[in-house]
Amino acid sequence: MTHNFLKSIEAIFSSPISSSNGKRDLLDKLGEVTHADLLFLNEIDREEILNQVGVSLESFDQCFHVESLSNLWSIELLIINKLKRADLVTRLWAVRQKFRTQVGEDVYRTYFASLADDLTEEKIKALIAKEFREPVPKVEADQKSKQSPVDCIKLEEAIRGDIISLTRQTQRLGYYKLLRLESIYKVKGNILGVLFSVLVLMAVALLILYQTDFSEEDLKPQHFTLVILTIFSGMIGSCMSLLQRSEKASGAPSSFTDSVLDAMDIKLSMSLWYILSLVFSGAIFAIIMYLLAVSGIFSLLGMLGDLLPTLVLHSDSGVCGQSIGVRALFCCVEFEQKNAMMLVWAFMAGFAERLVPDTLDSLMEKAKKAKM
Repeated sequence: MTHNFLKSIEAIFSSPISSSNGKRDLLDKLGEVTHADLLFLNEIDREEILNQVGVSLESFDQCFHVESLSNLWSIELLIINKLKRADLVTRLWAVRQKFRTQVGEDVYRTYFASLADDLTEEKIKALIAKEFREPVPKVEADQKSKQSPVDCIKLEEAIRGDIISLTRQTQRLGYYKLLRLESIYKVKGNILGVLFSVLVLMAVALLILYQTDFSEEDLKPQHFTLVILTIFSGMIGSCMSLLQRSEKASGAPSSFTDSVLDAMDIKLSMSLWYILSLVFSGAIFAIIMYLLAVSGIFSLLGMLGDLLPTLVLHSDSGVCGQSIGVRALFCCVEFEQKNAMMLVWAFMAGFAERLVPDTLDSLMEKAKKAKM
């Protein structure tokens, strides 16, 4: 029953990218751009490309739809093979700029330095000049102080090959980015589902608490409120920490060496059970922080201890005045405004996973020094 509840919560917060409607909308928008590129070609070239991808000319004229990203990418690469020289060079500079923005300056400089001599800026300008019958600019001279001749056909094929290579690489990077965002949205959906469940459980726990009659034991519902809120504050802190991690991952730049596993690493590493384990750890750390606050041991930390909460047990009610053992730790805390610090630090205990372990390490160091 719990598993079904979590699955229903997961469905509510699932990624819009992963839904069939979201993918269809994405393909339709990308298809509009490809449709415009195909219209730029003459009818013979356009029909040849459409036949290669299994799309009839009639359906193209009426309502052009691509079935998958691979279909879309294939059309984009086939269009490159039909471009004329001037359009080819324009596309080269556009693709290079897109590649540059995706991979960054360092990778782009490495790519540019590795280009063959046929793809230098001077020879490309010479090709354009010849295309438009303008004076050919001087190109670099060889070691014999003679100008290198420009083989326009060979250069055109080199440019076309470079465009196809860069276009395919940008397609891959774009796809990996899409996978990363889809993984992040999926993880965020799981986290939000768990956070929603935690808030519901907290509301139910408080509702049950305030409907329980403690009159026979001289206790009131608010005697237990602080410990319940402390536990759930730790769990909420863990959820917020996980959300911050996923948000940071969404801003990670695309890498030239990315793979499918790199793009989906957050989804693979932050499974639902992993999220639940961290939320459970947040509750445990919050309880430890609560017990440390009741014990008064934070005073050993000096100035830092003044910032940490200190909870005082009272004994003015009948039940708290008796020897009731561990139960007094959770139901006999004095009500003061500074108790709000306990909730803040419980949240921090869940948010910063190392807070409680580091605090315990500090206390251990103090204890060792005190014995020496």
